[in-house]
Amino acid sequence: ELQMVLGGALLSAVGFVSAASSASPRGFAAALAILAVGTALSKSAAAALILNASARHRSGQVSGAVDALEACCRVLSPLGAAFAFESFGREAPLAAACSLCLAGAAVFAEATPQSNARIRSKTEPGFSTDSSVAKKSR
Repeated sequence: ELQMVLGGALLSAVGFVSAASSASPRGFAAALAILAVGTALSKSAAAALILNASARHRSGQVSGAVDALEACCRVLSPLGAAFAFESFGREAPLAAACSLCLAGAAVFAEATPQSNARIRSKTEPGFSTDSSVAKKSR
């Protein structure tokens, strides 16, 4: 999942840079295709990583919070993009989006399976990161 998030975020960043530098409608369409693949790869995997890092009894709350945050972003990002376009030019919204993709990749790069296991072991009784304990309980 982590590799999908990182790969998708990097592909999205490439798509945004390509869109900003495209000189033709075909180039822009190709950039949007790259962006769409990157978004498809990263969105679901990121939600899964976040959900896996939460305690099982909080999974509904975490899933709802992720959905609410995504909805806020879908509402606010066009407003921010319009402001950036008017204030700084055509490439500004795409450069900002590229920066956010790279920042997101950096944040998720810190989320390793070991850190998720540590979080789960602290919040769930019976969950252990020790494989010998898991084998005995089966």
